[in-house]
Amino acid sequence: MAQIDKRDGEEHAVYYLSRKLLEYETRYTSVEKTCTSLVWVTKRLRHYMVSHPVKLVLRMDSIKYLFEKPTLTRRMARWLLLLSEFDITYVNKKLVKGRAISDHLAAFPAKADSQPTEDSFPDEDWHFMESSQKGEWQLYFDSTTNQKGFGAGLLLITPEDFYLPMAFCLEFSCTNNISKYEAYVIGLEMALSVGVERIKVFRNSSVVICQTQGKWRTKDKKLKPYQAYLEQLTQCFKEVSFEYLPRDNNQFVDALPTLASMVECDPRDRIQPFLIERRTSPAYGEPVNMLTEDGRPWYAPIIDYIKERRSYDGIQLLCVDEEQAQTIMKEIHLGICGPHMNARMLAKKILKMGYYWAIMEAECAAFVRRCHQCQIFTNIIHIPPTKLHSLNAPWPFSTWGIDVIGKITPKASNGHEFVLVAIDHFTKWVEAQSYAVLTTTKVAKFIKENIICRYGVP
Repeated sequence: MAQIDKRDGEEHAVYYLSRKLLEYETRYTSVEKTCTSLVWVTKRLRHYMVSHPVKLVLRMDSIKYLFEKPTLTRRMARWLLLLSEFDITYVNKKLVKGRAISDHLAAFPAKADSQPTEDSFPDEDWHFMESSQKGEWQLYFDSTTNQKGFGAGLLLITPEDFYLPMAFCLEFSCTNNISKYEAYVIGLEMALSVGVERIKVFRNSSVVICQTQGKWRTKDKKLKPYQAYLEQLTQCFKEVSFEYLPRDNNQFVDALPTLASMVECDPRDRIQPFLIERRTSPAYGEPVNMLTEDGRPWYAPIIDYIKERRSYDGIQLLCVDEEQAQTIMKEIHLGICGPHMNARMLAKKILKMGYYWAIMEAECAAFVRRCHQCQIFTNIIHIPPTKLHSLNAPWPFSTWGIDVIGKITPKASNGHEFVLVAIDHFTKWVEAQSYAVLTTTKVAKFIKENIICRYGVP
């Protein structure tokens, strides 16, 4: 980075940066390499580039390429958003004194700073920021239709986190969408009855909300009066906001309409609000002593049984953990004088050394499959004994392969014991004919009649 003096136009070096591309970054295209270098520079010199306009001297205008490309990949789109923060202007490459220094730094990058490019956004791990306002109520509503009847349920939450659950039994026939509108209307009416001015509506289905906001059209004539009435109710509030809520997070309100539709009660009865309490222990139960007489845990005998395992020759085996198991397999299989044995022999060798663990055979097999030297120097049995040469045919019937099969024992009924076969390399078409005695004259006649006269000269 260099700064141009406004008085005499001279360049003054401010900062030198150099970095070696990582292995996966070397497979980028030239434009992607330029963009990742530019993003890395903006992260390192952010305090300079935020405060001042920057002139970018390059062979290509990578910023213009990013803006004009119709479709961007995930990586390129992220870089475009990161670079849009700065005032960067592209300048054509010319004879610049500092260009030689930048070319030298690119040819001999510093290896000490070979870290992945940090292209994350500030506070990227934040999913959203919610600003709570005083006086904002929350409304959750849901409905249900089943064989027992129809029900609507809603939950009003005050700014002080006081819950007001309500359930209503709809004693008239209605569709599923009408029951949702009924629950929404009842919730807004209840909120207006207590003087709510700001309310936030949560719903696990976006049908009613989008139709109320006018984003989706409603063709059902039965739902249009509900939409008109909801618009009147919405205008009575100073502020109404909506938010989608997954059904798994709306289980409490989902149970209210089901309860109202399933339970039959007299309208004259007054049902007090029910309480939900958490109990972490049973009402009655004998205390369980977790320790034995010697102060050890109750599962100590099981651990002793596992650790005191003996091999078939009577050697007491030591049960090891996962980290120790990896070290043992590495030392026996890859260590000094390691024979690189197969998985079965490796497991037996470990048992002879006096170690074991529960899934030793499976982990030995996985370790041998991951061994790089075994994959390189093992005997490859699924390859031909000699190098194969592919024969490329440019068009059908241009290249033929001819071979003789015989003698065939026993002979055919007509006394033939030789078969002359010709195969086209492009279409794999086969021409064959049997002979009792095969001579050069018959081979020439076969080529003339079966190949040349039918398909042309190959």
